[in-house]
Amino acid sequence: MKSKRIMLIIPELMMGGAQRSLSKLSVELARHHQVWVVVFNTRDGIAYAHGGELVSLEVMHGESLVQKVISFFQRIIRLRRLKRELAIDVAISFLEGADYVNILSRRSEKIVVSIRGSKQYDDNIAGQYAWVRKKILIPWLYRMADTIVTVNHGIAQELKLQYGLSSTHIETIGNFYNLSEIEKLAAEPKRKAEEDFYQNPVIITTGRFAPEKGLVALLHIFSGLKRSHDNLKFILVGDGPLKKDILVTCLQLKLSVHEGFDFAELPDVVIAGPQENVFKYLKGATLYVMNSSSEGFPNGLAEAMICRVPVASSDCPYGPREILAPEFQFTSSVVEPYSASYGLLLPMIHSENDHPLWIESLNALLRDPNQLSKLSDQGYTRIRQFSLDSSMDQWNNVLHVTTGDKS
Repeated sequence: MKSKRIMLIIPELMMGGAQRSLSKLSVELARHHQVWVVVFNTRDGIAYAHGGELVSLEVMHGESLVQKVISFFQRIIRLRRLKRELAIDVAISFLEGADYVNILSRRSEKIVVSIRGSKQYDDNIAGQYAWVRKKILIPWLYRMADTIVTVNHGIAQELKLQYGLSSTHIETIGNFYNLSEIEKLAAEPKRKAEEDFYQNPVIITTGRFAPEKGLVALLHIFSGLKRSHDNLKFILVGDGPLKKDILVTCLQLKLSVHEGFDFAELPDVVIAGPQENVFKYLKGATLYVMNSSSEGFPNGLAEAMICRVPVASSDCPYGPREILAPEFQFTSSVVEPYSASYGLLLPMIHSENDHPLWIESLNALLRDPNQLSKLSDQGYTRIRQFSLDSSMDQWNNVLHVTTGDKS
């Protein structure tokens, strides 16, 4: 296999699913290729280890429209210069801002964009620029890429049908996981306070505290579950802009809450914050819950399955259903709870009127240890299919297939 000079581009390397995926891919690619990881700036630090050399363009995010435009073109100019200096063969970008800069800074290298989530259902594509992004930038710029890599088939279909990218070469490569490494980390002993907390049935969720994760609704559902399971506990691993809302909601629902595990009395809810080893908190949990409005390939859900935790998720576009229910191709979100082969799919939550159905379904699952055990075993079997070797074979095929220079 001929070595390539590969550039991986992302706006920043702080906490996030795309950042973690790039981090893991860079490490694996660096075993056989020359790799550079490029970020727009390092103002907020670097949260993940990476393979190869880290390079910052040192261009900050503009506040006003004029500053944003200036920053955008500065990134294009600096990245194009860097590609020339490093004689890059393949440039792979993660997240939309990096995708635009990667495509527009093209020289003779192969351009690959990695799309991690739905564009149609992304709540963050809103406001005055949403129309421009969906109707002009995405259809026009993405077709200039040599290859688009999506993390699930739903996103691939969306790009073809909604954004007119049917003629663009699209590959679907799911996230990959080093199971033995994760299982080793999951076995790390918990501290006494953590062990005391896990003596009770524990519901857990992980990820960024952001609106699209639906965490406030999960707290309402947890409050409803506690009417039938008085000793039930809830742990949220992560951080983000909705942390204050989570604390306020706990207060409103009369749920005792504590940040971290240095408590005197066991609280109902623990906000564990971001954890370098999230796996030890997943191991031993009773149930993993996720209430996203859209997902690509949800790392938290997959990692829970590796740690043998049964999972229940909203049937959002598109990742959960492809992982949990590969036997069915739904044309729309389920309207009734669906007991899939590898987990429980629940209707998306649009209002408080949807909470009772979730509470009833999760109550039934929590009362059924046989079903929990079954989902634990089957989920572990399913997620083993997303192995490191299989995914890297696909990535190496993308890197070595020549599609021609579109400059």
